[in-house]
Amino acid sequence: KYNRDGITCIVSRFGMSEKCVRIISGKIYLHDNGMSIHPINKKLEYYIWYYIYLLQNYKLYYFQLYYD
Repeated sequence: KYNRDGITCIVSRFGMSEKCVRIISGKIYLHDNGMSIHPINKKLEYYIWYYIYLLQNYKLYYFQLYYD
């Protein structure tokens, strides 16, 4: 059983970690512990996903540098 199919950007809600934003491909069942992002403008979809993914990695690097 699945409710997402194809390439999807998933943002986790619980158990935040350095992998809270993922871009995956395939059939998955997404519970209420996350959300998938699908912008109205399909032409920008991959750019938005990639930006969110890069932003996550930048913030982790920034906090690691300045708050460790």
